[in-house]
Amino acid sequence: MLTFVRNALAATLLMVATTLVATNAPAQALPPEYYLHITSYYSDSSHTTQVGTRWKGRCPDRDWNHLSGVSTPFFTTGIHPCP
Repeated sequence: MLTFVRNALAATLLMVATTLVATNAPAQALPPEYYLHITSYYSDSSHTTQVGTRWKGRCPDRDWNHLSGVSTPFFTTGIHPCP
């Protein structure tokens, strides 16, 4: 009986921890139509070496969701009109 209670408690704590991590993830809203979020990724916090770029949004000719290079925790984001 004690093992069952311990396992149930561990499962509950794991579920709560997973929910907290999943709900605290950063999210970016889609920009208005005909605008793109352009995110530049850098190798470190000094933002001197760019290692990737992501384009995301809706344009008249197509929808964009493209990553060139790699994403990192060090980034800047801007909203720009469609090309």
